[in-house]
Amino acid sequence: LVLVTAGLKATISVASTFQKSISELSAITGATGDDLEFLSDQAKELGRSTTLSASEVAEGFKLIASAKPDLLESGAALTEVTTQAITLAEAAGITLPEAATALGGALNQFQADASEAGRFINVLAAGSQKGASEIPELTQALKTAGTVAAGAGLSFETTIASIETLAEVNLKGAEAGTNLRNVILRLQKEGVDQLNPKVVGLTTAL
Repeated sequence: LVLVTAGLKATISVASTFQKSISELSAITGATGDDLEFLSDQAKELGRSTTLSASEVAEGFKLIASAKPDLLESGAALTEVTTQAITLAEAAGITLPEAATALGGALNQFQADASEAGRFINVLAAGSQKGASEIPELTQALKTAGTVAAGAGLSFETTIASIETLAEVNLKGAEAGTNLRNVILRLQKEGVDQLNPKVVGLTTAL
């Protein structure tokens, strides 16, 4: 009887936590009715198929929506990017907030659609696995250099590779981002097409 009672209390607690997360998700995203039910169902499904609970997935929805507000227009797109953030968190051994910040920020800086989330997490994961900078450090570097790199025509792949190259000489995080940003701006200010990354690419410009 004691075990049954404890089990019931635990179940009620989990259900209460999930309902609270869904209510908060509704307040933040503005989702109601069928849209909120869709997100609730998706959170439950991802809670069954990933290492996270349904409540944690709902928190993930909130994190991604905050990082990339345009996803609020589509529950399916929000689910897709959140799923990719969960995949990144699991693969890289980082927290979901870290993964959501990294992915959401990168998609924003490079003006990428939700459909490209898979490509972005592959690049982030590969960079952290093969390079000297981990994802939190890549995120810090992107905060400083991402927008400038994207504006100079660098692909996300080239940008991450450049950051990881700097990490090899122990320039990491915001310091790596600052150095990369300054190099790009310096090349662009020369006023010569052969030195402009947007015209000839970063490798040729360097």
